[in-house]
Parts: sequence; C-alpha cells; structure tokens
Amino acid sequence: MSDMIVTIDGDVNYPITLDPTVWIFDKRKFPIQVVFPQIEEEGQCIHLNPFLHNAEPMRGTSKVICVLKDGEQVTISLEQANAAILRFSRNQKALKEDGPIWLYLADGSNVDNPIRNIRKFEVK
Repeated sequence: MSDMIVTIDGDVNYPITLDPTVWIFDKRKFPIQVVFPQIEEEGQCIHLNPFLHNAEPMRGTSKVICVLKDGEQVTISLEQANAAILRFSRNQKALKEDGPIWLYLADGSNVDNPIRNIRKFEVK
C-alpha cells in the first residue's frame, strides 16, 4: 500500500480508502488559515466528517484510533473526529515526510502539534 493512502475501517459499514493527493481538486478543500490564522505557512485542509459519514460508523461506536506510520495509536472521541480538520499540504506540496495527512482538533488544542503520520482511522 502506498505511503500516501489512508484507510477508515473498524466498526463501520463501509471501509473506505482515501487518497489525499487528489484532494487538491476537491471543492471542499480550504486554506488552513481559515480555521487557524496563527499558522503562518500555507496549507490546504479538508474536514474528516464527510469521509466518516460515508463509512457509516456502527451503532455504539464512540472513538476513532489514529494508527500512525510507526504503529503508535492516538485515540480521539468520535465527536472529536467528526469535527476534525485534515491538512494534506504545506506550501503547495503534499505532506510526504510526516504525512500524508495531519489531524487538527477543531478546538485548536493541538494546533502546534497536530497528529502526524496517520495511516489509518480505526472506528471503535
């Protein structure tokens, strides 16, 4: 599997494969500064919610585990995931080094340290 592919699976009705490299053409994208003006470098983002919605988390699910490149897991609530913002570029380039996406919590609590190197979202 490509290093630029991210999946949504776990307790969902429809597992989904995401390719963030095509989001540059997605009409739903927006500049990071729209949400977080304090970020100085340019970047494009998209909301995680439409993808989670399409995966259809099963009844009773309450969390999303972000599985990182090195196998580390970061757990957030399903509510946080539904409001999360995914960054997929920096200065007009794909996030190849520590991407393919970074996750920012909507409340801005991790604006200086987004979750990086995400390979999979596992709904539980």
